[in-house]
Amino acid sequence: MVGSSDISHAVLKQAGFVRVPGIAELADCLVTAQVVGELPARPRIAAASVSGAGAVVLADRVQQAPALSLPELGSSTRIRLREVLADRVELHNPMDVPFLGETETFARTVATLSEAPESDIVVAVESSLAHDREVLAEVLVARPPTASPVVLSHLSEDDPIPENLLARLAAARVAVVPTPERAVQTLGLLAGDAGAQAAAEPAEDLTGYLGLPDIAALLPTDFPWAPWVSAPDREAAAQAAGRWGYPVAVKAAGRTIAHRSELGAVAVVRGEDDLTAAYERVAMVCAERGDDVVVQQGVGAGQEVLVAVVRDPEYGLSAVLRPGGVYAELLDDQVVLWHGWPAGQRLATLRESRLGVLLSGYRGQAESDVEALNTAVTTLFTALADQPVSFVELNPVLVLADGVRAIDAIGRK
Repeated sequence: MVGSSDISHAVLKQAGFVRVPGIAELADCLVTAQVVGELPARPRIAAASVSGAGAVVLADRVQQAPALSLPELGSSTRIRLREVLADRVELHNPMDVPFLGETETFARTVATLSEAPESDIVVAVESSLAHDREVLAEVLVARPPTASPVVLSHLSEDDPIPENLLARLAAARVAVVPTPERAVQTLGLLAGDAGAQAAAEPAEDLTGYLGLPDIAALLPTDFPWAPWVSAPDREAAAQAAGRWGYPVAVKAAGRTIAHRSELGAVAVVRGEDDLTAAYERVAMVCAERGDDVVVQQGVGAGQEVLVAVVRDPEYGLSAVLRPGGVYAELLDDQVVLWHGWPAGQRLATLRESRLGVLLSGYRGQAESDVEALNTAVTTLFTALADQPVSFVELNPVLVLADGVRAIDAIGRK
Protein backbone atom coordinates (compact mmCIF):
# COMPACT_ATOMS: atom_id res chain seq x y z
CA MET A 1 0.00 0.00 0.00
CA VAL A 2 3.01 2.29 0.46
CA GLY A 3 5.86 2.04 -2.02
CA SER A 4 8.40 3.94 -4.05
CA SER A 5 5.68 5.87 -5.88
CA ASP A 6 4.56 7.44 -2.60
CA ILE A 7 8.14 8.34 -1.69
CA SER A 8 8.80 9.78 -5.14
CA HIS A 9 5.62 11.85 -5.02
CA ALA A 10 6.47 13.26 -1.58
CA VAL A 11 10.02 14.22 -2.60
CA LEU A 12 8.93 15.79 -5.90
CA LYS A 13 6.10 17.68 -4.22
CA GLN A 14 8.50 19.26 -1.73
CA ALA A 15 10.76 20.24 -4.62
CA GLY A 16 7.89 22.08 -6.30
CA PHE A 17 7.03 19.58 -9.02
CA VAL A 18 3.48 18.93 -10.24
CA ARG A 19 2.75 15.28 -10.99
CA VAL A 20 0.44 14.70 -13.96
CA PRO A 21 -1.36 11.47 -14.93
CA GLY A 22 -0.29 11.24 -18.59
CA ILE A 23 1.31 12.71 -21.70
CA ALA A 24 -1.77 14.67 -22.79
CA GLU A 25 -2.02 16.29 -19.36
CA LEU A 26 1.70 17.07 -19.45
CA ALA A 27 1.27 18.90 -22.76
CA ASP A 28 -1.75 20.81 -21.43
CA CYS A 29 0.16 21.87 -18.32
CA LEU A 30 3.21 23.03 -20.29
CA VAL A 31 1.09 25.06 -22.70
CA THR A 32 -0.92 26.61 -19.87
CA ALA A 33 1.92 27.20 -17.40
CA GLN A 34 3.82 29.47 -19.79
CA VAL A 35 0.70 31.65 -20.06
CA VAL A 36 -0.71 31.75 -16.53
CA GLY A 37 2.60 31.83 -14.64
CA GLU A 38 2.52 31.40 -10.87
CA LEU A 39 -1.02 30.95 -9.57
CA PRO A 40 -2.40 32.35 -6.32
CA ALA A 41 -3.93 30.07 -3.71
CA ARG A 42 -7.31 28.79 -4.94
CA PRO A 43 -7.34 30.90 -8.12
CA ARG A 44 -10.71 32.43 -8.99
CA ILE A 45 -12.06 31.13 -12.29
CA ALA A 46 -14.40 33.17 -14.48
CA ALA A 47 -15.90 31.19 -17.33
CA ALA A 48 -17.80 31.75 -20.56
CA SER A 49 -19.17 29.26 -23.06
CA VAL A 50 -20.94 29.37 -26.41
CA SER A 51 -22.94 26.38 -25.19
CA GLY A 52 -25.14 26.13 -22.12
CA ALA A 53 -24.00 22.54 -21.65
CA GLY A 54 -20.39 23.68 -21.83
CA ALA A 55 -21.09 26.27 -19.13
CA VAL A 56 -22.58 23.59 -16.88
CA VAL A 57 -19.57 21.33 -17.42
CA LEU A 58 -17.24 24.19 -16.53
CA ALA A 59 -19.16 25.04 -13.37
CA ASP A 60 -19.30 21.40 -12.24
CA ARG A 61 -15.60 20.75 -12.89
CA VAL A 62 -14.45 23.91 -11.13
CA GLN A 63 -16.67 23.22 -8.13
CA GLN A 64 -15.26 19.69 -7.92
CA ALA A 65 -11.66 20.94 -7.95
CA PRO A 66 -10.56 21.75 -4.37
CA ALA A 67 -7.71 23.90 -5.67
CA LEU A 68 -10.01 26.22 -7.70
CA SER A 69 -12.86 28.58 -6.87
CA LEU A 70 -15.81 29.99 -8.86
CA PRO A 71 -16.60 33.53 -7.64
CA GLU A 72 -19.78 35.49 -8.17
CA LEU A 73 -19.58 38.42 -10.57
CA GLY A 74 -19.15 41.79 -8.92
CA SER A 75 -21.32 44.84 -9.62
CA SER A 76 -18.69 46.62 -11.72
CA THR A 77 -18.23 43.53 -13.89
CA ARG A 78 -21.97 43.19 -14.34
CA ILE A 79 -22.22 46.80 -15.51
CA ARG A 80 -19.47 46.25 -18.10
CA LEU A 81 -21.04 42.98 -19.27
CA ARG A 82 -24.39 44.73 -19.77
CA GLU A 83 -22.63 47.12 -22.14
CA VAL A 84 -21.59 44.10 -24.21
CA LEU A 85 -24.66 41.87 -23.86
CA ALA A 86 -27.49 44.29 -22.99
CA ASP A 87 -30.34 42.20 -21.50
CA ARG A 88 -29.93 39.23 -23.81
CA VAL A 89 -28.58 36.80 -21.20
CA GLU A 90 -28.48 36.43 -17.44
CA LEU A 91 -25.23 37.41 -15.82
CA HIS A 92 -23.79 34.47 -13.93
CA ASN A 93 -20.43 32.78 -13.56
CA PRO A 94 -20.10 30.84 -15.81
CA MET A 95 -21.54 32.97 -18.64
CA ASP A 96 -23.67 31.29 -21.29
CA VAL A 97 -23.21 33.31 -24.51
CA PRO A 98 -25.07 31.18 -27.11
CA PHE A 99 -25.05 33.52 -30.11
CA LEU A 100 -24.14 32.08 -33.50
CA GLY A 101 -22.15 34.32 -35.79
CA GLU A 102 -21.50 36.97 -33.12
CA THR A 103 -17.82 36.39 -32.54
CA GLU A 104 -17.10 39.89 -31.31
CA THR A 105 -19.85 39.66 -28.67
CA PHE A 106 -18.39 36.41 -27.34
CA ALA A 107 -14.80 37.67 -27.49
CA ARG A 108 -15.66 40.94 -25.73
CA THR A 109 -17.43 38.96 -23.00
CA VAL A 110 -14.29 36.89 -22.44
CA ALA A 111 -12.12 40.02 -22.50
CA THR A 112 -14.39 41.75 -19.98
CA LEU A 113 -14.20 38.77 -17.62
CA SER A 114 -10.41 38.81 -17.91
CA GLU A 115 -10.39 42.43 -16.68
CA ALA A 116 -12.77 41.71 -13.79
CA PRO A 117 -11.28 42.33 -10.32
CA GLU A 118 -12.80 39.06 -9.04
CA SER A 119 -11.14 36.94 -11.76
CA ASP A 120 -7.65 35.41 -11.71
CA ILE A 121 -8.12 33.27 -14.84
CA VAL A 122 -10.81 32.97 -17.52
CA VAL A 123 -11.77 29.64 -19.07
CA ALA A 124 -13.72 29.98 -22.33
CA VAL A 125 -15.36 27.46 -24.67
CA GLU A 126 -15.60 28.46 -28.35
CA SER A 127 -16.63 26.75 -31.61
CA SER A 128 -16.00 27.32 -35.32
CA LEU A 129 -19.74 26.73 -35.84
CA ALA A 130 -20.40 29.97 -34.00
CA HIS A 131 -17.21 32.01 -34.23
CA ASP A 132 -14.70 33.42 -36.67
CA ARG A 133 -11.37 32.40 -35.12
CA GLU A 134 -9.49 35.33 -36.68
CA VAL A 135 -11.88 37.85 -35.10
CA LEU A 136 -11.78 35.98 -31.80
CA ALA A 137 -7.99 36.10 -31.73
CA GLU A 138 -7.92 39.77 -32.74
CA VAL A 139 -10.15 40.84 -29.81
CA LEU A 140 -8.33 38.70 -27.24
CA VAL A 141 -4.90 39.86 -28.41
CA ALA A 142 -6.04 43.47 -27.96
CA ARG A 143 -6.74 43.05 -24.23
CA PRO A 144 -4.69 45.29 -21.91
CA PRO A 145 -1.51 43.78 -20.41
CA THR A 146 -3.08 43.87 -16.94
CA ALA A 147 -5.91 41.51 -17.93
CA SER A 148 -5.99 38.04 -16.44
CA PRO A 149 -4.80 35.11 -18.57
CA VAL A 150 -7.32 33.11 -20.60
CA VAL A 151 -7.48 29.37 -21.22
CA LEU A 152 -9.41 28.81 -24.43
CA SER A 153 -10.98 25.45 -25.24
CA HIS A 154 -13.14 24.00 -28.01
CA LEU A 155 -16.70 22.76 -27.88
CA SER A 156 -15.42 19.74 -29.82
CA GLU A 157 -11.92 18.31 -29.63
CA ASP A 158 -12.18 17.62 -33.37
CA ASP A 159 -12.63 21.33 -34.09
CA PRO A 160 -9.29 22.87 -33.03
CA ILE A 161 -8.17 26.46 -33.45
CA PRO A 162 -5.80 26.74 -36.46
CA GLU A 163 -2.14 26.43 -35.54
CA ASN A 164 -1.25 29.75 -37.14
CA LEU A 165 -3.22 31.54 -34.39
CA LEU A 166 -1.72 29.71 -31.43
CA ALA A 167 1.51 31.74 -31.18
CA ARG A 168 -0.38 35.05 -31.41
CA LEU A 169 -2.75 33.96 -28.67
CA ALA A 170 0.04 32.68 -26.42
CA ALA A 171 1.87 36.01 -26.72
CA ALA A 172 -1.33 37.67 -25.44
CA ARG A 173 -1.53 35.27 -22.45
CA VAL A 174 -4.14 33.01 -24.02
CA ALA A 175 -3.47 29.26 -23.76
CA VAL A 176 -5.40 26.78 -25.91
CA VAL A 177 -6.40 23.42 -24.41
CA PRO A 178 -8.58 21.00 -26.43
CA THR A 179 -11.60 20.61 -24.12
CA PRO A 180 -13.14 22.49 -21.17
CA GLU A 181 -12.71 19.40 -18.98
CA ARG A 182 -8.98 19.31 -19.71
CA ALA A 183 -8.70 23.08 -19.24
CA VAL A 184 -10.12 22.89 -15.71
CA GLN A 185 -8.11 19.76 -14.92
CA THR A 186 -4.93 21.53 -16.01
CA LEU A 187 -5.58 24.55 -13.81
CA GLY A 188 -6.40 22.25 -10.91
CA LEU A 189 -3.08 20.46 -11.35
CA LEU A 190 -1.09 23.68 -11.58
CA ALA A 191 -2.85 25.21 -8.57
CA GLY A 192 -3.05 21.98 -6.57
CA ASP A 193 -0.62 22.57 -3.72
CA ALA A 194 -1.52 26.17 -2.97
CA GLY A 195 -5.23 25.47 -3.30
CA ALA A 196 -5.16 22.41 -1.08
CA GLN A 197 -3.36 24.35 1.64
CA ALA A 198 -5.86 27.18 1.44
CA ALA A 199 -8.81 24.80 1.51
CA ALA A 200 -7.43 23.04 4.58
CA GLU A 201 -7.34 26.18 6.70
CA PRO A 202 -10.22 26.10 9.20
CA ALA A 203 -12.77 28.88 8.98
CA GLU A 204 -12.49 31.18 12.00
CA ASP A 205 -15.62 33.29 11.56
CA LEU A 206 -18.70 31.10 11.97
CA THR A 207 -21.16 33.90 12.68
CA GLY A 208 -24.65 32.67 11.84
CA TYR A 209 -23.83 29.00 12.32
CA LEU A 210 -25.82 26.71 14.56
CA GLY A 211 -24.07 24.93 17.41
CA LEU A 212 -24.90 21.80 19.34
CA PRO A 213 -27.64 23.41 21.52
CA ASP A 214 -29.32 25.02 18.49
CA ILE A 215 -29.44 21.80 16.50
CA ALA A 216 -30.59 19.76 19.49
CA ALA A 217 -33.53 22.14 19.79
CA LEU A 218 -34.60 21.23 16.23
CA LEU A 219 -34.57 17.48 16.88
CA PRO A 220 -36.81 15.23 19.01
CA THR A 221 -35.97 15.07 22.69
CA ASP A 222 -35.20 11.34 22.35
CA PHE A 223 -32.61 11.83 19.58
CA PRO A 224 -29.61 9.62 20.47
CA TRP A 225 -27.15 12.24 21.68
CA ALA A 226 -24.36 11.39 24.03
CA PRO A 227 -25.81 13.17 27.10
CA TRP A 228 -24.72 16.79 27.43
CA VAL A 229 -25.73 19.98 29.24
CA SER A 230 -24.83 23.63 28.98
CA ALA A 231 -22.22 24.56 31.57
CA PRO A 232 -22.15 28.32 32.17
CA ASP A 233 -19.81 27.82 35.14
CA ARG A 234 -17.51 25.26 36.70
CA GLU A 235 -20.16 24.21 39.23
CA ALA A 236 -22.60 23.20 36.48
CA ALA A 237 -19.90 21.09 34.86
CA ALA A 238 -19.08 19.44 38.19
CA GLN A 239 -22.72 18.62 38.86
CA ALA A 240 -23.08 16.93 35.47
CA ALA A 241 -19.86 14.95 35.95
CA GLY A 242 -21.09 13.90 39.38
CA ARG A 243 -24.28 12.47 37.86
CA TRP A 244 -22.57 10.66 34.97
CA GLY A 245 -19.18 9.83 36.38
CA TYR A 246 -15.87 10.44 34.60
CA PRO A 247 -14.60 10.81 31.92
CA VAL A 248 -16.49 13.83 30.57
CA ALA A 249 -15.71 16.26 27.77
CA VAL A 250 -15.73 20.02 28.35
CA LYS A 251 -15.99 21.84 25.02
CA ALA A 252 -17.33 24.74 22.98
CA ALA A 253 -20.95 24.53 21.90
CA GLY A 254 -19.89 25.16 18.30
CA ARG A 255 -21.79 28.35 17.50
CA THR A 256 -18.65 30.25 16.54
CA ILE A 257 -15.98 27.57 16.95
CA ALA A 258 -16.01 24.59 14.61
CA HIS A 259 -12.42 23.35 14.93
CA ARG A 260 -12.24 22.93 18.70
CA SER A 261 -8.97 21.00 18.87
CA GLU A 262 -6.96 23.63 17.00
CA LEU A 263 -8.10 26.35 19.40
CA GLY A 264 -7.96 24.34 22.62
CA ALA A 265 -11.74 24.50 22.96
CA VAL A 266 -12.19 20.88 24.05
CA ALA A 267 -10.77 18.89 26.94
CA VAL A 268 -11.35 15.32 28.12
CA VAL A 269 -11.52 15.30 31.90
CA ARG A 270 -10.81 11.96 33.57
CA GLY A 271 -11.13 12.95 37.21
CA GLU A 272 -12.45 15.66 39.55
CA ASP A 273 -8.98 17.03 40.24
CA ASP A 274 -8.56 17.99 36.57
CA LEU A 275 -11.97 19.61 36.08
CA THR A 276 -11.27 23.16 37.25
CA ALA A 277 -8.18 23.73 35.09
CA ALA A 278 -9.79 22.14 32.03
CA TYR A 279 -12.98 24.16 32.42
CA GLU A 280 -11.11 27.45 32.79
CA ARG A 281 -9.02 26.78 29.66
CA VAL A 282 -12.04 26.00 27.50
CA ALA A 283 -14.15 28.80 28.97
CA MET A 284 -11.44 31.37 28.21
CA VAL A 285 -11.30 30.33 24.53
CA CYS A 286 -15.11 30.39 24.29
CA ALA A 287 -15.30 33.83 25.88
CA GLU A 288 -12.78 35.23 23.40
CA ARG A 289 -14.86 33.96 20.48
CA GLY A 290 -18.37 34.42 21.78
CA ASP A 291 -19.18 30.73 22.19
CA ASP A 292 -20.77 28.78 25.06
CA VAL A 293 -19.40 25.88 27.10
CA VAL A 294 -21.06 22.47 27.29
CA VAL A 295 -20.08 19.34 29.17
CA GLN A 296 -20.78 15.90 27.73
CA GLN A 297 -20.76 12.38 29.09
CA GLY A 298 -18.00 10.08 27.88
CA VAL A 299 -19.12 7.36 25.49
CA GLY A 300 -17.60 3.94 24.95
CA ALA A 301 -15.71 2.97 21.82
CA GLY A 302 -17.55 2.80 18.50
CA GLN A 303 -17.07 3.35 14.80
CA GLU A 304 -16.86 7.06 13.98
CA VAL A 305 -19.13 8.26 11.17
CA LEU A 306 -19.73 11.75 9.83
CA VAL A 307 -23.40 12.36 8.95
CA ALA A 308 -24.18 15.52 6.97
CA VAL A 309 -27.74 16.40 5.96
CA VAL A 310 -27.87 18.96 3.17
CA ARG A 311 -30.81 20.67 1.52
CA ASP A 312 -30.29 20.46 -2.25
CA PRO A 313 -32.34 22.92 -4.37
CA GLU A 314 -33.35 20.12 -6.77
CA TYR A 315 -33.54 17.00 -4.61
CA GLY A 316 -34.38 18.33 -1.17
CA LEU A 317 -32.82 16.71 1.89
CA SER A 318 -30.05 14.18 1.38
CA ALA A 319 -27.67 12.64 3.90
CA VAL A 320 -24.00 12.14 3.09
CA LEU A 321 -22.22 9.63 5.34
CA ARG A 322 -18.44 9.26 5.48
CA PRO A 323 -16.17 7.12 7.64
CA GLY A 324 -13.48 8.51 9.89
CA GLY A 325 -10.50 7.24 11.80
CA VAL A 326 -7.90 4.90 10.33
CA TYR A 327 -9.96 3.39 7.53
CA ALA A 328 -9.02 5.74 4.69
CA GLU A 329 -7.30 2.88 2.82
CA LEU A 330 -10.54 0.89 2.73
CA LEU A 331 -13.09 3.70 2.52
CA ASP A 332 -12.14 6.52 0.21
CA ASP A 333 -15.69 7.40 -0.79
CA GLN A 334 -19.03 8.30 0.75
CA VAL A 335 -22.61 7.06 0.65
CA VAL A 336 -25.59 9.28 -0.15
CA LEU A 337 -29.04 8.53 1.28
CA TRP A 338 -31.97 10.46 -0.24
CA HIS A 339 -35.02 11.45 1.78
CA GLY A 340 -37.32 10.37 -1.07
CA TRP A 341 -36.34 6.71 -0.72
CA PRO A 342 -38.21 4.42 1.68
CA ALA A 343 -36.30 3.76 4.89
CA GLY A 344 -35.70 0.16 3.76
CA GLN A 345 -34.04 1.30 0.55
CA ARG A 346 -31.81 3.69 2.50
CA LEU A 347 -30.83 0.85 4.82
CA ALA A 348 -30.02 -1.44 1.87
CA THR A 349 -27.95 1.31 0.22
CA LEU A 350 -26.05 1.89 3.44
CA ARG A 351 -25.36 -1.82 3.96
CA GLU A 352 -24.09 -2.23 0.38
CA SER A 353 -21.69 0.72 0.64
CA ARG A 354 -18.06 0.45 1.73
CA LEU A 355 -19.04 2.20 4.93
CA GLY A 356 -21.60 -0.55 5.46
CA VAL A 357 -18.87 -3.17 4.99
CA LEU A 358 -16.86 -1.57 7.78
CA LEU A 359 -19.84 -1.33 10.12
CA SER A 360 -20.84 -4.95 9.49
CA GLY A 361 -17.71 -6.37 11.11
CA TYR A 362 -14.76 -5.65 8.84
CA ARG A 363 -11.84 -8.04 9.39
CA GLY A 364 -13.31 -9.73 12.41
CA GLN A 365 -14.33 -6.61 14.29
CA ALA A 366 -17.59 -6.52 16.20
CA GLU A 367 -20.64 -5.61 14.15
CA SER A 368 -22.03 -2.12 14.59
CA ASP A 369 -25.70 -1.17 14.65
CA VAL A 370 -26.29 -0.11 11.03
CA GLU A 371 -30.06 -0.07 11.54
CA ALA A 372 -29.75 2.43 14.38
CA LEU A 373 -27.61 4.68 12.16
CA ASN A 374 -30.22 4.49 9.41
CA THR A 375 -32.97 5.26 11.91
CA ALA A 376 -31.05 8.33 13.07
CA VAL A 377 -30.86 9.55 9.46
CA THR A 378 -34.61 9.03 9.04
CA THR A 379 -35.22 11.03 12.22
CA LEU A 380 -33.05 13.85 10.89
CA PHE A 381 -35.01 13.93 7.62
CA THR A 382 -38.34 14.09 9.43
CA ALA A 383 -37.27 16.72 11.95
CA LEU A 384 -35.49 19.00 9.47
CA ALA A 385 -38.06 18.76 6.65
CA ASP A 386 -39.78 22.04 7.58
CA GLN A 387 -36.91 23.72 9.38
CA PRO A 388 -35.10 26.71 7.78
CA VAL A 389 -31.69 25.05 7.70
CA SER A 390 -29.42 24.48 4.71
CA PHE A 391 -27.23 21.83 6.32
CA VAL A 392 -26.65 19.98 9.56
CA GLU A 393 -23.49 17.98 10.19
CA LEU A 394 -23.10 15.50 13.02
CA ASN A 395 -19.46 14.62 13.54
CA PRO A 396 -18.75 12.21 14.92
CA VAL A 397 -21.65 9.84 15.33
CA LEU A 398 -20.41 6.81 17.24
CA VAL A 399 -22.01 3.63 15.92
CA LEU A 400 -22.04 1.10 18.75
CA ALA A 401 -22.91 -2.58 18.90
CA ASP A 402 -26.34 -1.50 20.10
CA GLY A 403 -27.44 1.98 19.03
CA VAL A 404 -25.66 5.18 18.10
CA ARG A 405 -24.53 8.28 19.98
CA ALA A 406 -24.18 11.66 18.30
CA ILE A 407 -21.31 13.62 19.81
CA ASP A 408 -21.14 16.96 18.02
CA ALA A 409 -23.16 19.02 15.58
CA ILE A 410 -22.86 22.14 13.51
CA GLY A 411 -25.27 23.64 10.98
CA ARG A 412 -26.42 26.72 9.16
CA LYS A 413 -29.73 28.28 8.29
